[in-house]
Amino acid sequence: MQRIDHGTQGSLTAAMVMAAMLLWPALAGAAEVRGRDIGTNGQLEFEWDEPSGYRMRQNGNRILVVFDQLVGEGAAQAFRRVGSYLEEGRIIGDGTTVLMVLEPSVSLVDRQVGNAVVFELHPDQSGVDPGAETNAATAPTLPPEAPPPMPDLDLSAKPDPAPEPPTPPVARPTIRVRGGEHADYSRIVFDWSSSVGYDVEQDGGRIRIVFDVPANADFTRAAPANLSRVDTLRQTEEPGGMVVTVAVPS
Repeated sequence: MQRIDHGTQGSLTAAMVMAAMLLWPALAGAAEVRGRDIGTNGQLEFEWDEPSGYRMRQNGNRILVVFDQLVGEGAAQAFRRVGSYLEEGRIIGDGTTVLMVLEPSVSLVDRQVGNAVVFELHPDQSGVDPGAETNAATAPTLPPEAPPPMPDLDLSAKPDPAPEPPTPPVARPTIRVRGGEHADYSRIVFDWSSSVGYDVEQDGGRIRIVFDVPANADFTRAAPANLSRVDTLRQTEEPGGMVVTVAVPS
């Protein structure tokens, strides 16, 4: 157990300490992911420094795409931008696999443009059978050798729902918590209106932050899904000041 006593430092010092603790190498050579809604359809674009092969499997409205290269940061934001066409979109497995769940009336067309793979999400059938495999006219050219097998993943699986936050007690201030993603670290900032004392304890991949003042944490702008070096971020109810527990990848 490592214990760090910070006295009465402010929010800026807390952000610097958390940044130092959450330093991890960024994904080298990963795709830049962009999403946009152009009105008639949605578009997702995965672009690398060089062309990447990919393979697709579709089961009803669930589509699994396995790329030959890593999918980079920004995928979660891109999926949100085409949220009217997708029930769900997320990276799974080793970072090369994307799961997309289409809305019932949406069909998908894929194409490769230079170093980018583009997926168009159409709000009606438009002559495209959403239950069919990738159209042969738009499918990428496979290399001569046999491609590696598709991973054996359960397409019906859904992520575990986030635990319900505890009912906040009355007469405690709400502190906004902000998360930021940088090239070499993830940052967590607690926006106190004045200087507050706190302690930071680290035990392996678990970081415990104990503030001197009781309060309720608002994690709306610090979702772990958008922070590559944070697994979970939650407030625990304990006597005394506000306590926040952060789990980081081991």
